Amino acid sequence: MRRPAAAFAVAACVALAWPLGAAAARTAAGALADRGIDRAARIGWIKAPDAQAYHADVYLAERAARFGPPLRRQALESQLAQVSTIWDSYIGPRALALFSQLRENVDYLTAHPIPADGTDVTGPDGVVYRWFSGKGFEFHPLANFSMLDNLAAAKNADGTRQLADALVARAIPQPGGRWYWEYAFPYGMGRPPWASGLSQSVAAQALARASALLGDPALLDAARKAYATIPGLIQGTSAGPWIRLYGFNHETVLNAQLQAVLSLREYAATA
Repeated sequence: MRRPAAAFAVAACVALAWPLGAAAARTAAGALADRGIDRAARIGWIKAPDAQAYHADVYLAERAARFGPPLRRQALESQLAQVSTIWDSYIGPRALALFSQLRENVDYLTAHPIPADGTDVTGPDGVVYRWFSGKGFEFHPLANFSMLDNLAAAKNADGTRQLADALVARAIPQPGGRWYWEYAFPYGMGRPPWASGLSQSVAAQALARASALLGDPALLDAARKAYATIPGLIQGTSAGPWIRLYGFNHETVLNAQLQAVLSLREYAATA
């Protein structure tokens, strides 16, 4: 799933009009991200037009960080660091998620002050990004699938279609017909990319509900692929099986467990 051609054209024109100037203006993270983009294009993970758009995203992020005030610089440098951390694994859906997020940060931070922690914004394809202080706007699977579920429950067919398509395009395929939606930022002891059992449960629920609303069996298949990840995110406890909120640890959170169970019950009833 590519961003609109017009968006790439604007990014390319801006990059040409606003040169960084000296080679020293390049950041190590930006250079590594560019290397990863070129590698992904050579392998065939991403198409040439997408690679060009992603290079423009990196370019604009570096420029905005270089000339921006301290808090904006901190957020954009954090975003570039996130993108570069997994530079050698830019498969198509991961690259789309990472560089769309990077561009959303550039677009917002060059036009607005730093927002309050927890602020949500919506990208041009309906995707939700949540602000984390010091990190920037992050692609947030739980916020996105909660939004998708609400859109489908409200019978908003256009909004449901737009967001469902955008989220399917960001699904990370795994062996055994499973799909994960990744968090790309460090959280606690978790290193990116990581997944959440709660997010995957809500994904199964929301995609099944979207399928029912739109009459689209492909979305039901996506719901099943989300559900297929749950066994790998279950841990045993003295109280019985527990769906891990964070895939990287064994913390038990009652509210998250209850919501995950309710979402899976809704998925089972809908699917």
